[in-house]
Amino acid sequence: MAVNRCSFSSPLVTEQYVCTHGEQVVRRGGTEVACRDDAACSRCEAVFEWLKQVALPVFEVEDDLTSMPHSVLQ
Repeated sequence: MAVNRCSFSSPLVTEQYVCTHGEQVVRRGGTEVACRDDAACSRCEAVFEWLKQVALPVFEVEDDLTSMPHSVLQ
């Protein structure tokens, strides 16, 4: 069973906003948000990728999990 992982899970887990498609799930790594709508998940993934393309140069960081501060993505 494929599960769509929410691109904006950090704000959802902290309940800073509500998405009707988001569902909290608990996995080994902790709480995550799964999206129940394939089309909505695809749209959110596209928005998230666009935001990274625009924002990363502003913060002068590369899309590298080993060097990018986590706060850049929140």
